[in-house]
Amino acid sequence: MTVRIIMGSKADWPTMQPAAERLDIFAIDFESIGVSAARPPPLVPVYY
Repeated sequence: MTVRIIMGSKADWPTMQPAAERLDIFAIDFESIGVSAARPPPLVPVYY
């Protein structure tokens, strides 16, 4: 299982970084992605 951290933009990383650090502590795989909150790219439905 992989946890996905989906952010409205890359600028949200400082807010979400602590969550990623906790996932690392517990050896939980994760990936992070910044997507435009104003213009959802075609990639967004893949993460539904």
